[in-house]
Amino acid sequence: MGGRRQQSAGALAPIAFGPYTTGPLRDRGTLSASRGDDDFGAGFSWRPFGFTLTTPDGEIAAACHAFRLGAHLRGVEVEPPDSSLPALLCGFEDAAGEEVGTLRLELRRGRDYVGTLTAAGLDRPLAVRSIHQVEGSRLPWEAPAGYEIARVGGAIAAVETIGRGAVRFAPEVGPELADRL
Repeated sequence: MGGRRQQSAGALAPIAFGPYTTGPLRDRGTLSASRGDDDFGAGFSWRPFGFTLTTPDGEIAAACHAFRLGAHLRGVEVEPPDSSLPALLCGFEDAAGEEVGTLRLELRRGRDYVGTLTAAGLDRPLAVRSIHQVEGSRLPWEAPAGYEIARVGGAIAAVETIGRGAVRFAPEVGPELADRL
């Protein structure tokens, strides 16, 4: 199985959501491998990266890994079946090196991301799912327009990823829970 390392096109600009700001992306490139011929082939890619998130309570370091499986059959891309392999896996640590949360997203039906978010002080993981419908648009977007974060009983937060982005919390979410998220 052959492999090659691709360098990223460049650093992405920091993102800001209210009082939260990301630092520059630390991208270590993409490792990919594939095997096959013109009739059938399969491959994978792995991209480790990290960034720092500045919050009102201090900095949080994120270490992430993005994974992708793919296949083609007679020149047509074939989506692999849903699997438990995460499409994105991130760990978050505070300035003291203590783990303060994790994010795990899996790819479903070729474009929908579903997973869990854990945060220090929460008694159970929160559910995360990508949102592809934009109000006023007739067609869903291929890339996520945002993410919904929910616990038992319904959505508690929405993260908008288009334009300048925004994080919105449900009215029943208090400042203590909002800070942990």
